[in-house]
This record gives sequence, structure tokens and C-alpha cells, in this order.
Amino acid sequence: MRPFDLFLAKYPPGGGLRKPAAGTLDRFRDRLPAELLALWREHGFGNYGDGLIKVIDPAADPAVMPGKALPAASYKRNL
Repeated sequence: MRPFDLFLAKYPPGGGLRKPAAGTLDRFRDRLPAELLALWREHGFGNYGDGLIKVIDPAADPAVMPGKALPAASYKRNL
């Protein structure tokens, strides 16, 4: 079983996913786990689980620059 198989079973890929450019995969190859890059390569960016989860292209965000850490997600959760 591969690392994201359970994720994909619970949150199936939606329509309209966009595959990353080869440059995007190369840019993040030394900064992110190979398993996440494989998910991007095989399925792409977009909505999973009927829009419950969105996998975004970090290269599309101008705040993500080479040599800088990826921006932390900022949210408020009411329990």
C-alpha cells in the first residue's frame, strides 16, 4: 500500500485536477516528501473528497520563493 492510498480512498480526486509542470516538481524535489510529489504528479492540484480538501500548487503563490520556507496555513477552528 502506498502512503496516499487511504487518503485517496477517503477523499477521491475531483474533476478538473491540474497536473503540475515538470519545473514545479523539480523546484520542490528537495523540499517536500517524494510521496507528496508523487500525489501531485499522478493526480494533480485541485479538489479532493467533493471539495472538502484542496491541494494547491505552491508555485502559484508568489509568497513561495526559492530558499524560503513554505507559508504556514492560517485558520481558526471553532470546536
